[in-house]
Amino acid sequence: MKFPRLFGKQLSPRAELKQIYERLSNDIDGSSSLQYAVVDAYLSLRSQGNRDGWMNWSDWYEECIDLLVAHVPSGAAHDVDRVREDLEAIREAGQTGADEGRMGYEELDRVAPDVVRWWHKNRKLVQLPEGADSWLDTLENRTG
Repeated sequence: MKFPRLFGKQLSPRAELKQIYERLSNDIDGSSSLQYAVVDAYLSLRSQGNRDGWMNWSDWYEECIDLLVAHVPSGAAHDVDRVREDLEAIREAGQTGADEGRMGYEELDRVAPDVVRWWHKNRKLVQLPEGADSWLDTLENRTG
């Protein structure tokens, strides 16, 4: 996979996701979009894992995993099962606070290009449906 270049330097998936996040944050409709929610979910998980080794895991991070599981595997991944397994491994690391030595960093690294691919395939902003307070509400409506 080729990544965009910035000043002649190729961007890593994580750097590209940060750039996408900033672009969506500055777009008037961007921060309420599904694209923003997916990118924010990934970056939030990455930050939590790196910052304190999952010690502050909460329902918010569970929601991040749920959102990524619902959209990224079938929306961009070459290997849907691998992406789902990686996301569940990240969830497991978060839930256990990495007490068992599984930090989920390799899985986070593998999922980053999948999120980038998902974004490139889904650039047309999808806005939060009327009546939904968050993208999690849309997931509950799918299953409930």
